[in-house]
Amino acid sequence: MADVRFLDTGEVRLRCLDFGGSGPPVLLLHGLCGTADEWAEVGTWLRDRAHVVAFDQRGHGQSTRRPGDVSQQAFVRDAASVIASLNLVDAIVVGQSMGGRTALLLAAAHPHVVGGLVLIEASPAQNPAAVESLGQLLAKWPSSFGSRKEAEGFFAGPGLTAAAYVANLAEDDGRFRPQFDADVMLEAIHDVADSDYWDWWKRVQAPTLVVGAENGTIPRTDYARMLMRNQNATFREIGGAGHDVHLERPEELKDLVAQFLDERVPQAGGLS
Repeated sequence: MADVRFLDTGEVRLRCLDFGGSGPPVLLLHGLCGTADEWAEVGTWLRDRAHVVAFDQRGHGQSTRRPGDVSQQAFVRDAASVIASLNLVDAIVVGQSMGGRTALLLAAAHPHVVGGLVLIEASPAQNPAAVESLGQLLAKWPSSFGSRKEAEGFFAGPGLTAAAYVANLAEDDGRFRPQFDADVMLEAIHDVADSDYWDWWKRVQAPTLVVGAENGTIPRTDYARMLMRNQNATFREIGGAGHDVHLERPEELKDLVAQFLDERVPQAGGLS
């Protein structure tokens, strides 16, 4: 179990999960339409060798549901606030998808507080089709599910851990509902559609592990370009996984993150 606390940044109220642990600080950033709860498995094993924190990003979960600003820079401000408030300086920041993009920009803008990056299925590239793609995806989601079994059936698929997806839903009188508003998500994804951050990527000084998925959504050409433009980055691919690597292949991701942490903080010991 994780300790729950709420942080008021002056802009928004953020729900934080502190998984505990001693050792180097690790901050976990979920992607669009997710919550901190989806990191439960990763956070649980990682706390054996690190102090692990995750939080519901603005517009998600139990954080401010309809913030006035959902720009990429707003997400970066929130991550920086969590690091400062919880004394996570020199943190290893692990981000998936939109959370990885936030981690990248955080490291470029605040290099003194980021000790390392793990970017999972994330790219600094512009994706003009992002808004339309997300809109089509969200249109398939029901407003609620009548039972846990129904929700798990909706998310079930090859390689998917449906229970992990259901953890992102809010339960209310036996029904399970998404913890976001679709229009807020569509507004947030505009940054991916409209902007690229290749210049920011070149400014990242922290050692970085870039994790791709064999069946993910990020083009391999993006990963090749990332390695060419930043000599601090290494790349690993997880076979058979889709975009949500941390939910589909947590054990394989565990091995990669453990190796990365051992290289960054060898005195912390191994991860069982």
